[in-house]
Amino acid sequence: MQGIRLLGLLALTFSIVCPAYLYAAAITPAPGDLIITEVMADPYAVSDTKGEWFEVYNLSENILDLNGLILSDNGTNKHKINNGGSLLLNPFDYMVFGKSSNISSDDYVPDYVYSGFYLGNDDDEIIISTAGAELLRLEYGDGFAVSGKSRELAGTVGFPPDATDYVLGTTEYGSGDFGTPGGANASSWM
Repeated sequence: MQGIRLLGLLALTFSIVCPAYLYAAAITPAPGDLIITEVMADPYAVSDTKGEWFEVYNLSENILDLNGLILSDNGTNKHKINNGGSLLLNPFDYMVFGKSSNISSDDYVPDYVYSGFYLGNDDDEIIISTAGAELLRLEYGDGFAVSGKSRELAGTVGFPPDATDYVLGTTEYGSGDFGTPGGANASSWM
């Protein structure tokens, strides 16, 4: 009887300590599940090919599988995410998509490295979609990308956010660029 009580107490402790999403099945994101929280389109400390990145945040209470999603712009840039398996993003967490996995170049670690997709320094779009539906988009123009500084969501954000909802990053990282890849923005938007 003592063993059964102990087992029940352990099960109760596990259910309190481990949130339900830890053992829930991952799902494909739907529109409104993701938001682009930060963009480094024009690093200064390293070249664009090593230091450009953008960050997404999971707004949902579900584990999202980003494998198979498509990164694109209004032009010819296109990359289908192929992680060789699931690419899981936990609820209320960040994921950094980077141009390079050469972490010694700017001391940040991308969660996924893309190719065939580039962030323009003058104007561009970041579009994330499934094979059948656009999930989110950020369009930015001249002046958005500032050399060595990311753009991060700040203040009250309209949905979907546009380029005016982003401010310059102020937290130094790596070799001297400013931003918070993989972490909370210096200017909170939540």
